[in-house]
Amino acid sequence: CVAREAETGTVLTQQGDLGSTYLLIESGEAITHRIDEQGKQRPVGMLEPGDAYGVASLFLGEPRDVTVTATTAMRVWILKRQDLDALLDERPDIWDDLRLPDDLLQRLTDSQQDWLEPGEIVVARTRRHPWMLLSACLLPTLALLAYSALLLVLSGQGAALAPWTLFVLPAIALYLLSLAWIYVDWTNDYLAVTNRRVVHQERIALLYESRDEVILDRIQNLQVSRNFWGATIGFGDLTLETAARSGFLQFTAAPDPESLRDLIFQEQGRFVAARRAAERRLIKHSLAVKLAPDSQPSEEDALVQEPPLGQEPSPTEQPPASAWRRWVSRLLGPGIAAGTLAAEDAAVWRKHWLAAVGAAFLPGTVLLALTLLAVTPLRHRLLPGTLSGDLRVATIVLFVAALAWLVWVLLDWANDVYVVTADRIIHVERRPLLFSEARREASLSMIQHVSLRIPHMVANLLNYGDVVVETAGPGQFAFRRVGRPREVQREIFRRIEAHREAQREREASRQRNELTEWFDVFQELHSPTSDDPPEPTVSPTPESGI
Repeated sequence: CVAREAETGTVLTQQGDLGSTYLLIESGEAITHRIDEQGKQRPVGMLEPGDAYGVASLFLGEPRDVTVTATTAMRVWILKRQDLDALLDERPDIWDDLRLPDDLLQRLTDSQQDWLEPGEIVVARTRRHPWMLLSACLLPTLALLAYSALLLVLSGQGAALAPWTLFVLPAIALYLLSLAWIYVDWTNDYLAVTNRRVVHQERIALLYESRDEVILDRIQNLQVSRNFWGATIGFGDLTLETAARSGFLQFTAAPDPESLRDLIFQEQGRFVAARRAAERRLIKHSLAVKLAPDSQPSEEDALVQEPPLGQEPSPTEQPPASAWRRWVSRLLGPGIAAGTLAAEDAAVWRKHWLAAVGAAFLPGTVLLALTLLAVTPLRHRLLPGTLSGDLRVATIVLFVAALAWLVWVLLDWANDVYVVTADRIIHVERRPLLFSEARREASLSMIQHVSLRIPHMVANLLNYGDVVVETAGPGQFAFRRVGRPREVQREIFRRIEAHREAQREREASRQRNELTEWFDVFQELHSPTSDDPPEPTVSPTPESGI
């Protein structure tokens, strides 16, 4: 923790920066401003000695919601996240003395998800209403009661039910196991709202998993519906609609769905406002350069230096692929991305190897049978006697045909690829030997949401499933039986974010250039004009003497 002095007009922290510090004001005052979704700067409040802010930024890395500017000379204490981490590593017992707000503790717990990207935090995470848990427990409870009543009736009629433990304990154990299964299943299903997207996960341990993701600024409509019990107890269905024709995400029995709806709208507004603030800062710097071309104006960096939104730390780069992987990549077609085979600018996936095994099973079986038939000891056992010449020729022909069939189905599997580049998503289905090819492409900017399905236990154990990408146009991109579907979904989202960030930067740069050109024209129109230039003088021609 360090103390810093700030003069009047100094910016302490800026809206839109990815916060990582906690500030405590010892002396002086500051005003807070916020740029709203329309790009207008509005005052929010004042900070005085003893005030502090940035606890969520310190622990979660949240983007700053306001810009804080000193109105007097100030002295502030600054605690950086790396200093706090070092202190907690040295003294973990300090955690017990920290009195963090309950909502912050919950968000810290919720943000420990492996699917989160750098700079992404969970704002809210909710399960279905507890009423759904109780209603799911109703059936096994009724079954236990009915079984108990049956035992009482049978004992009343003189049936030999001794010892009771043989009849009661297994039923109680089965009942408790069913309750535990229902509770775990209830906890596995949730809806999470982050500062970038909305995620809906449904999971049955080892049996089924689905995860639907909708990017925040792709959400067009939010609908809340309740039935009688929902209106009475306090839950409802929340439906998120996008521009995709079949694109919607629905979370049923959400507790207080109106609050979830308002929270999603709020996060949309925060995201837009942060972008506006970053663009306004760049415009201000560009104009300062135009108005004072001979000087080098500073960018008015804040007292606390933090990266702006959109410059999150990138994930660890993958090591370069080995020579044999590059050779296999060239042999099979486009390169495979990180985690499969290497590619420079594209992530490429194929169907899981189990699909290749299934396609190759029949020709492989035929080829194996013909191979066994060609082995002399086995042939004599299966077909006594000697083979005629025609039969030998037929066996060879069948062997070559089976081998060609096997190679065909393997090449057909290898030629069907799912590709995501820096700006497009591509699905290619190509038959071997150039028989036919179907290619479908769409811009990453058209993607509305991405869904993941792991349909059964075998798919869960072998780690394959379906990844469905919904776009704003007709149809969808369905990555069927692709290996490591969670990584595929994560990579698609990462590339969508990178593409959107690049698009925003290009658009902002274009707007800044247009604005500075307008100021150039303005300066030309209002620059001081000089007097009319003097009329040109004509040199006298020498007259001839008389």
